[in-house]
Amino acid sequence: MQVSNSLGTTAAFPVVKGAFAPAFFSFTSMYAAGVHISGGDVGPAGLITGGNFSPAKTGETIELFGTGFGPTDPQSLAGTILAAPAPLANAVTVTVGGLPAQVLFAGLTSNGLVQLNVASTASRARVARCNG
Repeated sequence: MQVSNSLGTTAAFPVVKGAFAPAFFSFTSMYAAGVHISGGDVGPAGLITGGNFSPAKTGETIELFGTGFGPTDPQSLAGTILAAPAPLANAVTVTVGGLPAQVLFAGLTSNGLVQLNVASTASRARVARCNG
């Protein structure tokens, strides 16, 4: 691949395409972007100055957000507007605070935005894996 703009062109470099490249959106380098069902942000109080954060309670359902979790079923076509949430085609597992969490929903909720509804075991999501 080469990238060009008004300042010039980069040297060519290889790009590897994989089936999955899951990543959480994050509030900080240590905390995945999570939201309580009530709408408040998940994280320790004071995580970000001016923010309204509170930790998730054990068993509470929280929403986590990311991208790169793979295809949906039914398939979501590139270049089209998503009319309704589309579940992911492959199973997703999440660990929160090192413990397995129950994934209640995993799907595309907007173009490029994957939402995971997770029954929390702690306040900090560490790992998400896609089956495949």
